[in-house]
Amino acid sequence: MNKINEPMVYVVESLSSRDMSDAKKYGKLMAVFTSPKKPYDTQMLLNHARVLLETFSERDYLLFIGDPMLGAVCMSVATELCSTINCLSWDRQRFQYASTVWEFSDFYQDA
Repeated sequence: MNKINEPMVYVVESLSSRDMSDAKKYGKLMAVFTSPKKPYDTQMLLNHARVLLETFSERDYLLFIGDPMLGAVCMSVATELCSTINCLSWDRQRFQYASTVWEFSDFYQDA
């Protein structure tokens, strides 16, 4: 695959203790959050995610690692941009990342 057209894998929270090499088969990895401070400032998190996900497309993926609250922020922002979201999560039985497609088109009046 041409690297220029390679999908992005947006890693919700970059954790150095996690091996994410298997996720590279889905695209280029990019961390959304690296070390946000608690208590969370919702508006700041949303603004940060909007900047990093501004080019998110239906070809890209969200890799759910880290705090579920940060995953919710990323999913919320991604649904502002696309009605179909590709998600990656760790499959403990197969020891690899598994892709799941979430459809939100029913929630959009224009879709």
